[in-house]
Amino acid sequence: MRPRFGRLTRILAGVLLLAGVGGCYAGLNAGPQTTPRAADNGPILLVIGLVYLAAGIGLWIESLWGWRLGAGLAAFVVVMDLLLGVRDGGLIVSAGIFVLFAVSAVQGFLDRPAIP
Repeated sequence: MRPRFGRLTRILAGVLLLAGVGGCYAGLNAGPQTTPRAADNGPILLVIGLVYLAAGIGLWIESLWGWRLGAGLAAFVVVMDLLLGVRDGGLIVSAGIFVLFAVSAVQGFLDRPAIP
């Protein structure tokens, strides 16, 4: 499967890059944690931010691995929100991003030349 790389994927790349910058910023500014079992929040946020940055850069350069990583991240977030019962509105945003990935996949599927 090859998605269509165009305006839609550029928007998705921008969203992923913004999420990556936000995750890295939060991870770097987490500071010392005094809450029990929260000492590793900073490194976890930093890793999540770096993964989102990698997906955004890969999608921006129109790489198939970047598209797959971004779609996988969006699907993972949607599934985990549903499983954990998160009710903060982030599910709507994540589901919307996942739908945009699905639309780009369908567009790429329809762009394929017919094999005689």
